[in-house]
Amino acid sequence: MASESLATGVSARRILGDVTGSHEGPTVIFLAGVHGNEPAALEILEEIFPELENRRPQLRGRVVAICGNLGALSMGVRFIDEDLNRMWTPERVEAMLSTDHDAADASHEQQEQRAIFDALRPYLHTESGPVYLIDLHTTSAVSPPFIVMGDTLRNRKFAQHFHTPIILGLEERLSGTLLHYGGHIGLICMAFEAGQHQSAVARSNHRAAVWTTLVAAGSFSEDQVREFEPAQAILRKAGEGIPQLFEFTYHHLIAKNETFAMEPGFINFEAVNKGALLARNQDGPIRSPFDGYMFMPLYQSKGNDGFFLIRRVRPFWLRISEWLRRLSIGTLLPYLPGISRHPQYATLLRVNRRIARGPVLEICHLLGYRQYKVEGNFLTIIKRPFDTRGPEQG
Repeated sequence: MASESLATGVSARRILGDVTGSHEGPTVIFLAGVHGNEPAALEILEEIFPELENRRPQLRGRVVAICGNLGALSMGVRFIDEDLNRMWTPERVEAMLSTDHDAADASHEQQEQRAIFDALRPYLHTESGPVYLIDLHTTSAVSPPFIVMGDTLRNRKFAQHFHTPIILGLEERLSGTLLHYGGHIGLICMAFEAGQHQSAVARSNHRAAVWTTLVAAGSFSEDQVREFEPAQAILRKAGEGIPQLFEFTYHHLIAKNETFAMEPGFINFEAVNKGALLARNQDGPIRSPFDGYMFMPLYQSKGNDGFFLIRRVRPFWLRISEWLRRLSIGTLLPYLPGISRHPQYATLLRVNRRIARGPVLEICHLLGYRQYKVEGNFLTIIKRPFDTRGPEQG
């Protein structure tokens, strides 16, 4: 599984590039092709890495590019047996490490996951600077570029350099993303969605995102990257007229045997009104439960995320949130009515929603917590790890 030939002409290898600079600095890992119908980022990385080799004397730290689902990429399909970007829960990673994934009954993606993990592992721990993980994707619907990230202060500081819409709260509802796992182990990480599969615009946006990343992470200074200002102009223009900050509010998860069909023509960030017809299934029309914005409508054959709805967030709340977190106000949560420490796990809190009413989860988000599990009237929340400091800082 070391190499596959793609229909695009790109010769996919697990390690697409690995360049170490002449000075200490961050480790930046680009991951491309986690979904096999999204090859655009691989093509861009293959173009850029020879240029990085030429700039090795100016480079600080290390830049690595890793290829995702080689088998699915060779077939041009999202995945073969299961979605590789839903398998990265800490529990599944732990099980993976204790299981022989070369066994005859292992799924194709289980084998790919182990190969990706083995490729990632040498780069995950460094004393010379933080580790960044940038997961590059494209979408089935027409879309401007956008960022999905875990809401840590470290991620926020990094993402502000991209001038594209940012989606918060998605990674806590989509279990098992690489983004989720990266945050769990202390990486600064985000998923960058560049636009519609195979489009020239998506390629341009990926290129802009790669050069922006290398400056934002500190691999190069602005004056060392002639591509930086054009990249910034591309990203600013792509996000023009779109609010910069959203949060997840609704997910239509396609049930087993559901005959789901998205209504045609929806694009990301399109405003939808309550009651608008969004899709159909065997039971009839599926309508929007409230006013919001369309996000990632499903226009491909594989996948069980039918669509998402998001709502706008005022940047004012991020400033309030940062202030509250830096003052460690979240430590007072167990003293509020209806909120208590979990009886078994010290890192978890339990919220009795019959007692703690109102926008409890929104308040917990402000304080740096995310939803972990819902069990009846009880909501379990967990503090986001490495919110302000990375593992390399102790």
